[in-house]
Amino acid sequence: MTDSILTPAASLLSPTPSNAPSAADASIISSVSNPFERFNRLTAALHEPGLTPKRLGALGEAYGVLWLERRGWRVVDRNWHSRYGELDIIALTPDDRLSFVEVKTRRNASFGSPQSAVNAHKQTTLRRAGIQWLQERGHDFPHVSTRFDVLAITVHGSRRAPEVHLIPGAF
Repeated sequence: MTDSILTPAASLLSPTPSNAPSAADASIISSVSNPFERFNRLTAALHEPGLTPKRLGALGEAYGVLWLERRGWRVVDRNWHSRYGELDIIALTPDDRLSFVEVKTRRNASFGSPQSAVNAHKQTTLRRAGIQWLQERGHDFPHVSTRFDVLAITVHGSRRAPEVHLIPGAF
């Protein structure tokens, strides 16, 4: 599925404590109120030459948040760290499922597809981190189920929007 920039997000990364943008994407989204322009700026930033893997990942996560939100998801936490690792995005789906979303961004397939990076070891650490997140105080809100999704983002050489593939219940 190739993402388009035609539909604005329902809510766009307002900098709140649980939904604050990373340092890498703050300058791109903080000064722009138009949702179309936010996507355009993130798309352009993802195509910048010489991006470090860390910056590519941060921009991919920011793009992923906007992509999910414009589909009716409500992001409740981002970049949550535990001793087991980091949870990229924790969100409620439109049907009230709590989703731990692992975002993988790639420029090409030379290291495999983005989703192939979520191997068995990574899945185990994400499950452990998810359990720890759920056990923390303040993380008890109504939801019908919990799942782990993968959001695979591929940035192609042209300036077009990245290809986004959501894998619900990936593991």
